[in-house]
Formats: sequence, C-alpha cells, structure tokens
Amino acid sequence: MLLNQSKARVAVASTLLLPLLAYWIINPDDVQETPTQSALSQGADYYLKGSKVKEFDEQGKLKATLSAAELTHFPDQALSRLLSPSVEMQDEKGTPVTLTSKTGTLFDNEDRMTLDEDVRVTHNPNMPDASLLTTSSLNFDRRSGIASTDLPVKITNQQFETTATGMTININSRTSDLLSDVKGTFYVEP
Repeated sequence: MLLNQSKARVAVASTLLLPLLAYWIINPDDVQETPTQSALSQGADYYLKGSKVKEFDEQGKLKATLSAAELTHFPDQALSRLLSPSVEMQDEKGTPVTLTSKTGTLFDNEDRMTLDEDVRVTHNPNMPDASLLTTSSLNFDRRSGIASTDLPVKITNQQFETTATGMTININSRTSDLLSDVKGTFYVEP
C-alpha cells in the first residue's frame, strides 16, 4: 500500500510539472540572452571579454596596449565595438598617456578608433601633476598619435583649467590646437 501511495504521488507530481516543462520548451523568449548570444545574433563573428591587445614596434618595444571589458567584432561593418576601452601608450619623451571611455569603435585595417561617452585622456597619469582632458567623443589615429573632436573639451591640471569647442592634439609631440570658444584659468601660487 505504501508503494501505491508513492507511485500515486509521482504520477500527480509528473502531471503537474509536465505543463510547466512544455510551456518552458515552447516559450524560450523568457530566457535571457547572454551578451555573446546577442552579439552573434546581430552579425558578430567573435566576442571577447576582458581583452588586452599589445602592439610592439619594429625593435620589439611596447608601443601601446588596448584593453576592453568587451570587444565584439562585426565583419560586415569592418569594425569592433568596445565596452570600457583603454589605450595605454607613451609620448615621444616616454611619458605615459592613457585614453579611456565608456564605449568605443575600432575600425578594421585602419589605425583609427573612436572613443565615446566620458572620454578621458590623462597625460602622466601616475604623477601629481597629471593633466586630464575630458570630452564626450574623440577620434584617435593610433599610428600618428593625433586625436581630434569638434565637441566641447576641458583640460585641467593643478595649475590651470582650459575649455574650448573643438580640438586637435598630437599626443606624441604634446601639442594641441584648440579650435574655438577658448577660455582659460591659471592658478598662481602666492
């Protein structure tokens, strides 16, 4: 009799669970896609998480490091979308420069990339006299070290603050052209 009650319970449980299982199989829309599945469904051919790419010169010296929390490559568009990209490099004098943003685009077969949303260029980031450039979008040619934007920029360090609309900066030679609406404040120590 105890065996019959156990069989009855299993039969009732199976009867109750069978419709739920069938619903889950028939309606997979409720299942959330992972970023990889989403990217692949949008035409991506590969997706990297926590990527780090190092570029070396002809003598084997490290030129730059590109890191990204996520990198998704779209071959039909000949580009990669980046989440939290960071470029670490050095200017001609060997001073470190870091470029970061929330999102970015790296173009295939070109040395060009675009950084978007909370773009920050930090010159000499590990020193107290570091300078910081902020803007909302920046075009960057990695080979020439030229960065440009037509949008508002702000450049700050301990001694000054400068704002402008539009800018071209040569990261290697440490020169910049501010295009319009230039305003500066210099902090003088007594």
